Amino acid sequence: MSAYNLRTLLSSFPKAEVLSRKVKAGATVFQEGSPTSRIYFVIEGEIRALRYLSSGQELVFFRARTGAALGEAGAFLEEHPFTAIATVDSVLVSMQKERLLEAFRSQPQLADQFFSCMALRYTEALMMRELSTVRSADERLMMWFQWQASLGDDVMDFEGRMGAIGAELGLTRESIYRSLARLEKQGVIKRERGSVHVLK
Repeated sequence: MSAYNLRTLLSSFPKAEVLSRKVKAGATVFQEGSPTSRIYFVIEGEIRALRYLSSGQELVFFRARTGAALGEAGAFLEEHPFTAIATVDSVLVSMQKERLLEAFRSQPQLADQFFSCMALRYTEALMMRELSTVRSADERLMMWFQWQASLGDDVMDFEGRMGAIGAELGLTRESIYRSLARLEKQGVIKRERGSVHVLK
């Protein structure tokens, strides 16, 4: 989900200032600690924002999907606070951070959208923190489904995303498969061609 009118935002910049980039699934867009010289938006696909724990495990903060900014906080930081990796083949656009901030100063409605999405990211981080305290894999997965549905995503695409979703929820692929089977048997979800429908 995104509060951005990306077409309006992009039309505020000369075409020469907006760079387009295609990234393959698994490719790194930028790394934690790298300079935040440009702000990225997802035209197509999905990028996950994560940090690596000392154990090497991924700690996923959020997933930026079609229409969303990849890291709003980067507009106010000197370095990226996370690593961004493509979950699936994706298309991004980016513009200079300073030029984006200039556009916000001259077009308050764009700034409103920007800060609205920052608030959404904060709420998402709180939700993920709450999920991490839930011990039951079934309950954790169902809470995540309900959160996604509250954002307008009552049909979730799992095709090629199982590993990334597992990392996000702190669950193995095997535990997700088992939970999906149990939840479907309970009649709360329906699986179809790599996607999951939330029924209630």
